[in-house]
Amino acid sequence: FPTFYATYQLTDNHVFSWSYGRRISRPYYWQLNPSRFYLSLYSYGEGNPFLQPSFTDNIEWSYTYKSLFSTSLYMSHTQNERSQVSWIEPISTTQVFKFLNAFTEYSYGYNTSISFRPWPWLENTTSADIYYTQIKPTLQGIEPLEGWRSYVSSNSQIICNKKKTIIAEINFWYLFPGIDNIYRLNSIYQFNTGIRFLFLENRLQLAINGDDIFKTNKIHNFALINNIKQEMNIYRDSRQIRLTIQYRFGNEKVKYKEKKSGNEEERKRSGGM
Repeated sequence: FPTFYATYQLTDNHVFSWSYGRRISRPYYWQLNPSRFYLSLYSYGEGNPFLQPSFTDNIEWSYTYKSLFSTSLYMSHTQNERSQVSWIEPISTTQVFKFLNAFTEYSYGYNTSISFRPWPWLENTTSADIYYTQIKPTLQGIEPLEGWRSYVSSNSQIICNKKKTIIAEINFWYLFPGIDNIYRLNSIYQFNTGIRFLFLENRLQLAINGDDIFKTNKIHNFALINNIKQEMNIYRDSRQIRLTIQYRFGNEKVKYKEKKSGNEEERKRSGGM
């Protein structure tokens, strides 16, 4: 769908913009797969080949000062949104998990981001997002929801020596309790860190990164479906340490043009959960 965009540049440093866009979100292929998989003796999940795409209208007003500060107001409306809904079969008392087009969502929010360098060896970007969400179910038995939620993140890059060949990175984000999809969620946060070493005129790079250092990215959510409170605890074991070695060959001044295939969206839909 086309996106309409307008920009007003007050000066070289102050830019105001407005945009309107409409996008389509198609189900992933694994959400369409009707094959049944059993979670236990009394519960199973399955996809839904009759899932329909959802449509989102989004309007945003924003202001940018240089590349240091940006702020925006936005609102969005999503129709035919999908969710994994669960219920209890009355005869077998088995719990079923299935994807359905379940609700309409309205969201109104404010976002801001600031980048600064207090010292030559430290650069930081901090952003915050606060929004109000309304969930209006289109299926019987799902609880209507509405409420506030917010998200903050901070990314720092630290230059550890004068040659700028040792660079450390620290990332922290925190998602406050609130509403997501048809669920109420707890707070979630994560701390990541890493360090890079550059050799041979920056052609050789050695990096060590650690994600979810304190093992805090654990999700606890609950929903009220058919007057039954359903709770879930999810942990995907995101704590890990990665060692990466990279070397750049050839002439770095050679220009090339990156090509994108026409089935980019289909490739993303075939991705994992």
